[in-house]
Amino acid sequence: MKGFRVASAGLCLLLLAAIGGAQQELTGTWVLSVELDVGSGGATFVFEQDDGKITGSYTGILGEGIALTGTINGDQVEWSFDSQAGTITFKGKITGTEME
Repeated sequence: MKGFRVASAGLCLLLLAAIGGAQQELTGTWVLSVELDVGSGGATFVFEQDDGKITGSYTGILGEGIALTGTINGDQVEWSFDSQAGTITFKGKITGTEME
């Protein structure tokens, strides 16, 4: 019986790890508050997600409809785009419908 409990506990931990590591869904429009060296304000990102790859666009203080690319792995996300201020890179963590 003791061996069965240990195996069951191990299986439960594996299931929790698999659930916790599930990829978040990023596709859609996100409005974020951002602070940059050139100013702060709202930024709108439109994302398309294909497995771990991200494409989309940025609209905000640095321009409109600027193409972006990035990656998503579980709840960790990173993307960047080129602007007149140089390459801008964002890194964040997604929790449900929020990103930080």
